[in-house]
Amino acid sequence: MNEALNREMIVKAQALILSNQVNTAIEILLELLQIYPNHPQVLELIAFISNNALNATEAIKLLESCIGLGVTSPIIFYELGSHYLNLGELLLAIDALKKALKQNPHYFEALHDLGAALALSGNKKEALENFLLASKINHQSAELFYNLGRLCDEQYQFDRAIC
Repeated sequence: MNEALNREMIVKAQALILSNQVNTAIEILLELLQIYPNHPQVLELIAFISNNALNATEAIKLLESCIGLGVTSPIIFYELGSHYLNLGELLLAIDALKKALKQNPHYFEALHDLGAALALSGNKKEALENFLLASKINHQSAELFYNLGRLCDEQYQFDRAIC
């Protein structure tokens, strides 16, 4: 498939998303992923659809379809982990988020969500490590520092929780 046709298909998928024809857009994007499993624009559109146009169960099916096509993008693994976390499927969330971080160890959102999933699963020490790594990447995240403070408070590390 040539680049002009790829671009045309991506533009068509974008237009379909905007006109609320998400399922048809997904079909086009999955067709493109069969040829180019890690096409950055296609992955961005899949992530957008996953976050904005589908419920969590549908999003998980879409993301797992992408992985089944050979997609190895940290974005797809992060999105999958985030949806699993929102559904309370902690072990699946942890697995997906670790896969995202294996490919991009400086992925702030994946570090943060992995910390949250680990904390909820009872692995407070590893959760704290991930939150601290995330804090080195993003010094501005109120949500991160709230979660970090709560975790320190739960572990009776009051001095650390206050900072």
